[in-house]
Amino acid sequence: MQYTVIVSNIGTVHESTDGAKARLDFISYRALSATGMGRAGNETVTLMGDGEIIEEHLPSKVKS
Repeated sequence: MQYTVIVSNIGTVHESTDGAKARLDFISYRALSATGMGRAGNETVTLMGDGEIIEEHLPSKVKS
């Protein structure tokens, strides 16, 4: 299976057949998104397997 991790505002940050590494990268970018800081801050993070969404982090953006 081909795994891909995509971060909106950055693009594809991981692409391989290593599901464990893909999940670790997804968790790392999800944590960065949750901080709200940096290029990954408050961005959607998606883990895909063979083109299908496995897991997706949708940040809650606060309007001010």
